[in-house]
Amino acid sequence: MQDNEPLMRALSKLVTVNTPDKIVFVGEALVGNEAVDQLSKFDRSLRDFSSATPGAEQRGIDGMILTKFDTIVSWSTPRSFLSFPSEHVVSRSR
Repeated sequence: MQDNEPLMRALSKLVTVNTPDKIVFVGEALVGNEAVDQLSKFDRSLRDFSSATPGAEQRGIDGMILTKFDTIVSWSTPRSFLSFPSEHVVSRSR
């Protein structure tokens, strides 16, 4: 998903057209460090493609939600998420 450039361009266009207050990334703890890769590539694509639109400000991810948190044994994925330079972690769900 995160390597699909047309999809990332379309998502960036949605952000540019709708100008949401917050952009929140939702990732599953079950996929492990792949979720961190998704997060960083999604953020980079948003920043790159949103700044390519004339008159649009550069936007990135404002927060993240990590789901299925209670199903993981290792804390490496949550720690990796917390090391991402985002404003804050929005929620934790079961």
